[in-house]
Amino acid sequence: MNDCVQTSKTRKIARAVRDNVIYTVAVCSSTNPLFAFTDTFALGTSNDTSIGTRIDVALFSLLGAGIGFVKGRQASRNLFKVTPMSREKIQALHDFLYTAAFNMAFAPPLYMLNGADAGTAYAGGAIAAGMSLITGPINGYAIDAAGDLTGIRLNPRIPHSLNSLAQSLEKIPLLRPAFEYVADKARNAGEFVGHLSLRGKKSLVALLAAGSLGLTSGVYTLNSYRSDPQETNQPAETKDYR
Repeated sequence: MNDCVQTSKTRKIARAVRDNVIYTVAVCSSTNPLFAFTDTFALGTSNDTSIGTRIDVALFSLLGAGIGFVKGRQASRNLFKVTPMSREKIQALHDFLYTAAFNMAFAPPLYMLNGADAGTAYAGGAIAAGMSLITGPINGYAIDAAGDLTGIRLNPRIPHSLNSLAQSLEKIPLLRPAFEYVADKARNAGEFVGHLSLRGKKSLVALLAAGSLGLTSGVYTLNSYRSDPQETNQPAETKDYR
């Protein structure tokens, strides 16, 4: 009996760790390229500070903040009666407000841990909160999609959102044939993802995560080229003929 209880607890812990890792990868992958760009090009932080902050966010998430963010979001959605079948505008608005509050609370300390002064840290927190207008809906969608694609929590968000997009496109009076074509492709994409095997869905998640890593690396590479002083207009070497 005790062995069964112990096995059940072990499996529950293993599932919780797995879920935390998956959600952390999903959230970080969905927004790291954007945060890398704003850190380096908007705030003017060094690559080291930005990369350190991104790593701290990932570690902070892996240590429990990630699953806490997900569970807090779900509790908030339940409180405000937001479901996967709610209008996309409603889901996006909820995720914006929820993520803004979360970022404003936790972003400044992470920046300061990586060498940013208080002014820069709180500016980074404010930017992160403002950026939640974009990153909040992205994070929310990534959480729902990752949960569904990896089998953690079945969620019709992907086909529902693509079908909603198709309906919106079909209502645009201008260039109707072109928008109808895109709408049809959006529906096909939703059906394609919906009919993928679990292995195929997990492969899709891995592909998207790898793409995000490559894009983030590209941002830092571009910033390193931009930051390096150009050795131009150097005075010509003079020789002493005395």
